Amino acid sequence: MALDDASIDRILNYVGDVPGTLDKSELRKDILAAWDFYQGYKRADSKGARTERRKHATKIAHKTSELIRLLNDPAGDWVRSRIGRLLSLRERNEPLRERNEDEKIVSLASLTRGLGELLSVVGIIERQCTGTESFREVLNVRPSFWLIGNDLVNVFEKHFAKQAVRARDLDGQPDSPFVRFVTAVTTELGEPVVAETVSKAMSAVAKVKTIAKETQVTTAPTEPTTTITLPEVTVTPEQKTSKLEESAGETPEAAPGETPAEKATDEWDGNSSS
Repeated sequence: MALDDASIDRILNYVGDVPGTLDKSELRKDILAAWDFYQGYKRADSKGARTERRKHATKIAHKTSELIRLLNDPAGDWVRSRIGRLLSLRERNEPLRERNEDEKIVSLASLTRGLGELLSVVGIIERQCTGTESFREVLNVRPSFWLIGNDLVNVFEKHFAKQAVRARDLDGQPDSPFVRFVTAVTTELGEPVVAETVSKAMSAVAKVKTIAKETQVTTAPTEPTTTITLPEVTVTPEQKTSKLEESAGETPEAAPGETPAEKATDEWDGNSSS
């Protein structure tokens, strides 16, 4: 659905308290950009579409597997031999001219290899169409909630120069300039949501972002630590005996306040004051 100037005026009137510097043209572009992403996310997240794609890929895989089995069936040796020979003769009998890739005549061996590659590629497609779609795996929230709780939040805060928050009115219903902005935008674009849905979407997206932030903190690399290991000094019995003999032969000169015995012990430990 188009979003014309009249639509933008109705949105602004419903929101109220519009900044004098707001650019209607830029607001319109940003709303439509968010809406385009939402539509693409919604199409990709469609379970029915992915199921149909997977079924078609599975059908191709089964037919390809059957053809590979038939070509390799021992009972079909004669037929396989004739196929190979006729393909070879056809290649030789064709007039000599340059052919593009689509016109080249394949051999039986290359045909068989190609079928194997086709089976592998179709298997990849089957897996891609199974389970949660890639957008949902990354964003981990439904398309409409991401539109409201992330994209339209960004649009609102950019153009209205205020934080997108929610409050409750006297009847307990969600109400704020942002809540009114979302309900007005979705109404103009043909998929209206109620105020309570806006509140739920904001909670869901906030929760996803909090989990993502905590995961980043948990997995953040820590600063490497440096450990310095001092070499051990080993004194062999022979070294100990030699040192003791030297100590017994002469009395070392003691430092002031140090006894000769203390001086000899220090030198044996390698702690000489000289």
